Amino acid sequence: MTVIEAAPEPLPDLDTQGFWEATARGEIALGRCQSCRRWQHPPVERCRECAGPTAFEPISGAGSVYSFIVVHRASIPGFSGLLPYVIALVELDEQPGLRLAARLVGVEPAEITIGQRLQGEITEVFGSEYRIPVFRPVTTLAIQGLRHRGAAALQIAVERRLECPESGEGGRIEERQYLGAPNTTNPVDPID
Repeated sequence: MTVIEAAPEPLPDLDTQGFWEATARGEIALGRCQSCRRWQHPPVERCRECAGPTAFEPISGAGSVYSFIVVHRASIPGFSGLLPYVIALVELDEQPGLRLAARLVGVEPAEITIGQRLQGEITEVFGSEYRIPVFRPVTTLAIQGLRHRGAAALQIAVERRLECPESGEGGRIEERQYLGAPNTTNPVDPID
């Protein structure tokens, strides 16, 4: 007889209730100070910086791998069928130092690198009514097939994140480069 393990259910409390309400809506939300606007995670009632009140607000879910571990032995019920799996500490784009631990999906453990770009999404917990955030790697080269006036065109967007020590606190500069214009006259096969 096969026994299917259910993952443990979260135990929301006053500090985490807003997080779980957001995941139920399909969003990732973290605590944010309503006075100084700094993000607070783990959630707290009062800001660690200015003691202002906090409230949960949605985040973009975009971030990068700050650190990670590969789990080869499930120590938590409900995850043994996923072995090996990766738990990452994701630094979120909203604020330097704002990090969230979550499972990575859609990638083999050997393919993960520090600094790798990720996007959060919400998934169901097997055997539970709760939903949790997971993160998936995003490609840095996006190719879209575009149709313009009946002809196909190709637009390639290249995104690079550059460290910028001059900006202080490990700031980052976003750089985007677009190759090919949507109104190009060179016909290409559309990418659907």
